[in-house]
Amino acid sequence: MQEKIKALTGLKPSFYRPSTANIDDICVDVAARLGYKITGFSINGDHGATANRDKVRSFLLSAEHGDIVLMYFNHPEGETF
Repeated sequence: MQEKIKALTGLKPSFYRPSTANIDDICVDVAARLGYKITGFSINGDHGATANRDKVRSFLLSAEHGDIVLMYFNHPEGETF
């Protein structure tokens, strides 16, 4: 994926978030060796693209200053906001 991002933007990504959001010492070590900083989140904004629009709205409105929100849209052909 990093190569696709680099090809599209000309930039190598700086951050890595494990797909399971499970961050342990091994993950941190491997990411650092590859030149990435680990990132995580404090609010899962869409529960892996399974939440409906009302739940997404509720999750986002619960965010407070300093929260990191994880949200990405895997199925753009689905519900619209």
